[in-house]
Amino acid sequence: MLLLFMLSAFSLKAQIAEVNIDQIALINPNNKSIGLLLNDSCEKCTRIFGKPDEILDYYSEIDDDTMKLYRYGKNNLYFIKRKLNTWDMLDNGIWVGQVNGHIFKIGDKLTSGSARPSDFRGMIINHYTGESRNLNFAFASINEIKDNNSYLDSSFELLFDSKGILFSICKSNN
Repeated sequence: MLLLFMLSAFSLKAQIAEVNIDQIALINPNNKSIGLLLNDSCEKCTRIFGKPDEILDYYSEIDDDTMKLYRYGKNNLYFIKRKLNTWDMLDNGIWVGQVNGHIFKIGDKLTSGSARPSDFRGMIINHYTGESRNLNFAFASINEIKDNNSYLDSSFELLFDSKGILFSICKSNN
């Protein structure tokens, strides 16, 4: 069974999925021995992934602050005060998971056998046909985020198309 690190990172609570953000790293497919965690520095980011394709200033109304946007292909990593704050993965140039452990990436597929899948590698599929961040999806796992024992005002979401292909992995602020 392809049960990811999510067993330890996820639990169900009244049909709402949770994720422990301390268990999720952004991984370079060419070097799975190190990962970038929430609140890691932009310097560590460039050590792991190299120089970004582009660095832009991005104003966040939610945070009422200017972020630095590091673009790697279609992947966007946002830093506030030089610390990783949010990300949006749209291509498989950056993977998500545990350092030297289980990972998932854009292009992974839901297991077939059901017209309405209920989970993806231990994460509950809790939304069917909708839109998030102007992206249309057929299936989604949208999760509350915990940092140790407290909840953050953030979400972790996986969006799948009608063929069950993972096309977006996002940690966003609400």
